[in-house]
Amino acid sequence: MTEIKDEERFRTIDDILAFAIKKEEEAAAAYGTMIATARTPGLKKLLGELMDEEENHKKLLAGQEKTHKLRLESEYERHVLGED
Repeated sequence: MTEIKDEERFRTIDDILAFAIKKEEEAAAAYGTMIATARTPGLKKLLGELMDEEENHKKLLAGQEKTHKLRLESEYERHVLGED
């Protein structure tokens, strides 16, 4: 199997954001799995809080992704289409 180098995997900011969002999703899912097997209420609560944090990170990254795309569209319109 061919190993993909980071410089090939992360060519754009969208690649980086997509990767980061995927990692946040994986972390939230892992905490969710741990909640199901946790034996004490305190541990379940802590894992739930950690899962919520990962989900919040995902939302923040998704917002950055949207902001980046809107900025690119604006720059394209301004520079290529000559719109202000």
